[in-house]
Amino acid sequence: VRSLNLDGGLTLTEVSFVELLSVLPNLMSLRCSGLTCIGDEGCAAIGRCKRLRYLDLSNANMDDGGVKAMTEEMKANGIESLKKLSVANAGGLTDEGVKQIGATVAATLEDFCMAGGFK
Repeated sequence: VRSLNLDGGLTLTEVSFVELLSVLPNLMSLRCSGLTCIGDEGCAAIGRCKRLRYLDLSNANMDDGGVKAMTEEMKANGIESLKKLSVANAGGLTDEGVKQIGATVAATLEDFCMAGGFK
């Protein structure tokens, strides 16, 4: 599986989300718009997806703690391929969290959306 669409706020738990990502090492596209179960561990699991190119976290329930967990894993795993990222209306995310994400993936990012989403 290279693409996973979890849009629409499915009723996954954070544990289920982490387990799901752990068996998808070649995931290139992840859409989590409206997902409420991400949490810090889920964000860290996203950061372990080494081949991730497209990530949509718009309207997802995440905060700066989750961003920290995700960016630490991205740095540890050498993620250098993220091209598109949307964090529009991500609940609990502050300007500091957005800056942290941007600084982590700025070298490869082509589209960074803070309002709306990307197709």
